[in-house]
Amino acid sequence: MRQITQRQTTLALTSIIFISLLLIIASTWLPESRLATERNRLFFYLFITAVLWLLTWFDWRYARYLTVALITVMTAIAIPESSFDDAISQGVLLPPIMAMVLVGIPGIVGSAAATWIIVLWRSGGEGMYTSPASLVIYLLAISGLALGRLVVDARLAQERDLLQALMDNSPDHIYFKDTASRFVRINRSQATHLGILETEAAIGKTDFDFQPESLSREFIAEEQEMMKTGRPILDRIGYNPTLDGRDRWFSATKAPIYDRNGRIIGLVGISRDVTERIRIEEELRLSEERFAKAFRASGDGISISTLVEGRMIDINNAHTRIFGYSREEIIGHTAYELNLYADPLSRDRLRTILEETGEVHHLELKARRKSGELFDGLFSAEVVNVQGELCIIDTVRDITPQKQATATLQAYARELERSNQDLANFAYIASHDLQEPLRKIQTFSQRLLEKYDGALDERGQDYLRRVDNAAARMQLLIQDVLTYARIGAKSSNFRPVSLTAAVQDVLADLEELLEATRGQVIVGELPTIDADPIQIRQLLQNLISNSLKFHQPDVPPVVQIDGTLLRNADNTPTLQLTITDNGIGFDEKYLPRIFTMFQRLHGRDEYEGTGIGLTLCRRIVERHYGSITAHSQPGAGATFIITLPLKQPDKEQQYEPT
Repeated sequence: MRQITQRQTTLALTSIIFISLLLIIASTWLPESRLATERNRLFFYLFITAVLWLLTWFDWRYARYLTVALITVMTAIAIPESSFDDAISQGVLLPPIMAMVLVGIPGIVGSAAATWIIVLWRSGGEGMYTSPASLVIYLLAISGLALGRLVVDARLAQERDLLQALMDNSPDHIYFKDTASRFVRINRSQATHLGILETEAAIGKTDFDFQPESLSREFIAEEQEMMKTGRPILDRIGYNPTLDGRDRWFSATKAPIYDRNGRIIGLVGISRDVTERIRIEEELRLSEERFAKAFRASGDGISISTLVEGRMIDINNAHTRIFGYSREEIIGHTAYELNLYADPLSRDRLRTILEETGEVHHLELKARRKSGELFDGLFSAEVVNVQGELCIIDTVRDITPQKQATATLQAYARELERSNQDLANFAYIASHDLQEPLRKIQTFSQRLLEKYDGALDERGQDYLRRVDNAAARMQLLIQDVLTYARIGAKSSNFRPVSLTAAVQDVLADLEELLEATRGQVIVGELPTIDADPIQIRQLLQNLISNSLKFHQPDVPPVVQIDGTLLRNADNTPTLQLTITDNGIGFDEKYLPRIFTMFQRLHGRDEYEGTGIGLTLCRRIVERHYGSITAHSQPGAGATFIITLPLKQPDKEQQYEPT
């Protein structure tokens, strides 16, 4: 129901009071005879006034007609009967309906007062002032008409300003054109698009004044066609580059404007910059195209199913190859119906993880082929939105061959570990058992040299000395083999070890060698790492003693020990330990040999050793999950580079040989 406003209530009360005053004036001024004879006509005019008042109550635009009716009533009261009849018959006074028509036609009268100017001009001034009150009545009427017109014009101006404000605050480009496609009104967005500062600058101009000729011809042609047919243009996407040549697309909607008689008098257009939308749509199209290609070409089985029910929407060829079901057999069905999982609850488990995290990566599940054969599947899945419905896109990879290969490899690894352990045990036991007869050889050779030295000639004594030296070397070799076997067989006792303290202990043990060679060891700042203290001490002793031993003749050895903290590719902190000397060096083509057991680059007469020292170093470093290498040139010294983790990973413990 229409709500009554304060303005309407005021208008109603004012009209009632005014009509009541008119009736009082009529009763007071008119003679009894005229009141009796003209009552019907006056009440007819009053009836028209009441009807127009009711119309004005619903729509203020009827106010102009209400004003004319009021003027007619006042005129009928003020002018004597004969003069009033003559004025109407001569066309001087306009009948109410004709006056209302004139007031309602724009262009015929410039304002509401023009109606009475015409009346006065046609009357020639005769018969219009037959009573003193008539002039006042006429002036009041003219003022009322003018005031009514001003109110109407003010309302129209207010509506125009409101429309312009709405247009100017819209990001869309809005414009009005006449039937010749000339701009009548535009908003600020359209002005910016046309490259002008003021909206008024476009009035009376066409697209040819602002746009490229080809585009302008296209725009105007479609507008003229639209105004001929009356069919609007809806959401037409068109290319319209910027003034500096950058790509730009617009969505244009144009509609004809009709007058009261249904004739087209122009058009209204709204354009929107949809460049970003076009770009996104193109990216989406390319993305969908790439997805479709990847979907079809993937070697993994890919399926798309609804999240809640699990009904299959689509699968790729690899999925068919893995499970054995064609697209027609699987689409529209669920994993339960097709018994795709060895455990029916596997799909629920997958869905639960997806609902909690939104994705699943590398989940191993047992799956079932169409033939009933079970296989190991590696599943990954993610929740996606497909046309407004939550779905699961999952990939499955048949890892049965890999699992079988891994099982075989693990079996080989266990067998190799047993073999290595057996070999280490054998080396340990053999070396241990060899020491007893070796000690007897050394003991008896020493006794022969001490007690029967005079009974042997010089050659016999030389033979005994050779036997004793060989036994000593054999003893050293057996000890190194025992150490190597012990490192390979015994579990590592990892705990925090200060490398600085370990180096100082080694230097204390090598004090005699340092004095004999006049060597110098420079130790940089070294950290504390997780290590087996005995093994790490053996590593440092072997490397430092080698640097001191393999020095150049008459050149005191200088050994530099430094440590640098680094990070691996997986961001694990590591130590790079470097031991550099100024010794004889070696050719790097022999690098693989120096870490191999019993391999020597120099004869025993030049440098002592068993050829196991660097092999032990490599073994120790590998037991600490590190690496060792070296850089050198003959005569330019050598640098050994050892990389060790600061913290040892949790590994299974090796067992002690029996």
